[in-house]
Amino acid sequence: MVPPMDEGLIYKRMNFLRKVPVFVTLPDDDLRAISAQFRARNYGKKEIIFHQGDDSHDFYLIKRGKVRIFCNSPSGNEISIRVLSANEMIGEFAPIDGQPRSATAQAITDCTLLELPQERFLRCLRELPDFTMTLLRLLV
Repeated sequence: MVPPMDEGLIYKRMNFLRKVPVFVTLPDDDLRAISAQFRARNYGKKEIIFHQGDDSHDFYLIKRGKVRIFCNSPSGNEISIRVLSANEMIGEFAPIDGQPRSATAQAITDCTLLELPQERFLRCLRELPDFTMTLLRLLV
């Protein structure tokens, strides 16, 4: 159970989510419901959010900052995949497929991320069909 949130914080979260492609078309009632499910977390520059191979299954939105996604090759070299910034999502496959992380995510700058644990993410998929359809369109 998620503790009740301050109305001002819910309103700010809703405004932020309206800028994220996967949430942009959601009705206000759905935005309000999903806003309360996220928790904010700060990461310092160069801090690892998750490692390749981790069993973490959270879904993330970048509220502030930049995040580098990279893999380690069998020879131990880092291979950059992408740099993500505000209003982008990270880790959208892990809560769905339940597999270990396929890459590492590291903060390039100080970051604020909104985290949605797997169980809450899956509940949102079941209860918010507009969110589910938009996510499917983005993933396909």
